[in-house]
Amino acid sequence: MSNQAKLILCILTASLTGVLLAGCTANVAGGTDYPNTRTVAGVVHSSADIPVPGAKVKIIDDANWLSDVVTGKSVVLDSATCDKSGVFSIKPPASGAWNIQIDSKDEGLLARKFNEQYDSAKDTTYKFNLKSYATLSGTVQPDAGTAQLLLLSGSGYQAPVNADKSFSFAAAEGAYAMISGTETGGGQQRCLAASVQMNAGASVTGQTIVAPVNRILVDDFTVGGFVTNLGRLIGGGWWYDVNDSASGSQSTISLGVVSGAEAYAGQSLHAVYALDPQSADPWALMGFFLGKDSTNYDLSSLTSLSFMARGTGTVEIRFYSRMMDSINGNTFQQFAYVLPLPAAWTKVIVPVDSVKLPSSCPAAQQGITWAQVAPTVQIIYFTAYTPQNNPGDTINLWLDDVSLDGMKLETFVK
Repeated sequence: MSNQAKLILCILTASLTGVLLAGCTANVAGGTDYPNTRTVAGVVHSSADIPVPGAKVKIIDDANWLSDVVTGKSVVLDSATCDKSGVFSIKPPASGAWNIQIDSKDEGLLARKFNEQYDSAKDTTYKFNLKSYATLSGTVQPDAGTAQLLLLSGSGYQAPVNADKSFSFAAAEGAYAMISGTETGGGQQRCLAASVQMNAGASVTGQTIVAPVNRILVDDFTVGGFVTNLGRLIGGGWWYDVNDSASGSQSTISLGVVSGAEAYAGQSLHAVYALDPQSADPWALMGFFLGKDSTNYDLSSLTSLSFMARGTGTVEIRFYSRMMDSINGNTFQQFAYVLPLPAAWTKVIVPVDSVKLPSSCPAAQQGITWAQVAPTVQIIYFTAYTPQNNPGDTINLWLDDVSLDGMKLETFVK
């Protein structure tokens, strides 16, 4: 089984980054960047390719967005207004990730991680083409307190929540994690709600936004794309899968986002594990990074992992920490919980005091406790193997509303 651990380590060191720069092109045309003045020169055009005078341009602090929101700081680092020809000049930060948000009366654009395209040593004017806003309206349902505000990750977009829990706002196209500002009696708390996909020109009404206060909704698969809600907020958060092929076996696993009658609500994740019938020790797994690759996150305040699930067969839920692999002879052994999958959609709660180590493993024999491991967790994954299942078995897992209970967003500020 050590090959499984090795494969997980390979995934931990893989590069899983992406950049969204929709609607942006670069033209060499007398910008103000040279020599290394760190000023972004740009020109803004509408979707009809006409200059947009008066468009508002903002540099958004992407590297520290969550920290800014939690501490009450502005996420806007600098702002500018386009002249009559749609031209602007704006100063970005000297380091770190940053986004460019541009808004006119009816159209906008959010160019994420523009720092990865920007070159301060070149005399470049960047052209930005706006798209029609997406609009979203509905109600917010917090599980405690009173929701007062909604914010979209990586941007300056926000909307108040009215006394009847309704909200409405327009934003540039993109996939966003949604943050709620909720009054809980002890002040306003920032909470991770659902993810939303905003499509240019689309208007979505009657949306119900779940805004949990006492848990972090890691993923509800509303957007899909195999990135968790939490990952969209803090970076990383990828869903992944691994099988036993490196050891010569032929188990397989496939992941897909399903909807309609097959899903719990809206969209759900469906994993199909097919264990090699010819192998004495077949296995396959799928799971998610809590955040960025190889980064530890402190789950000391976690009370339970909860989710909606149904399926066939048995999976084991494991909390992966490299601390455990550092213990001599303990490769692959992690704190885990065995779950026979229910046939119908069921809320599963895995209290942290129910996750165990095999009594025979070196870590257990050394008296390693969950409290020692909790500050160093990187991944949570669902594995199917023997003897809980048999070689040749097909295990189906449908999953939704994966939550870290008892945790607050502040934990994930790095």
